[in-house]
Amino acid sequence: MLSFARVLSVSHDSQKVTLASVYSSACVNCPSIKVCRRSSKTFTALNINGFDLKEGNIVKIAQKTPVRVLLGICALFFPITVCALALVFSPKIFAALNLPATIHFSETIRFLTGFLGFMLAEAAVFAFSRGNFIPLAPIIKQKI
Repeated sequence: MLSFARVLSVSHDSQKVTLASVYSSACVNCPSIKVCRRSSKTFTALNINGFDLKEGNIVKIAQKTPVRVLLGICALFFPITVCALALVFSPKIFAALNLPATIHFSETIRFLTGFLGFMLAEAAVFAFSRGNFIPLAPIIKQKI
């Protein structure tokens, strides 16, 4: 997916660029495009092609394909895997946490443990996807 962004600042070595989102191909059918444009989320992109960028330039950015595939797989399978493991190992989890041994491990307790594991894994995926990790940063494809 290609997006357009406005350059806010350029690092001293011109390799890391701070951008504000302008328009994305996903914005075409989104009903909240006006809200997103006003908020102008900032993020970092890599200038590996060595474009001469200045503040205010508009650039076209794209995420690396392997990174997009990996993030999609992790966002789908990590929470499901954690949920399944929490369902199966809930008695051992309770024992490791020194919770009362009198708890009867009914399907309800296992379900709640699995649901809690799923929600914690979703929160981890959310936090990771909002982070500013340089290996996951988009690449500037074109200066407009």
